[in-house]
Amino acid sequence: MTVIQFFKGWSFERYFRLVLAILVGVYAVSSKEYVLFIVTGWLGVLALLNVSCCGTAGCSSPPKASKTVKKNESIDVNYEEIK
Repeated sequence: MTVIQFFKGWSFERYFRLVLAILVGVYAVSSKEYVLFIVTGWLGVLALLNVSCCGTAGCSSPPKASKTVKKNESIDVNYEEIK
């Protein structure tokens, strides 16, 4: 596998994360803020493994099941008294 084949099919977000990781890494070295290497590693792993902060499709939620009520049908409502 060549380097060109590895980067083929990447989306804008993956390139953005990789560039951001490189920029943060360069800043961490130049300013001697070595704690920023954690951020660099995190962004680099996100870019290379193609996952986001929530994981693969972790931010999506299932659609709500809707109850349809017919026009003249009554809805049961329960009330609870709070003291």
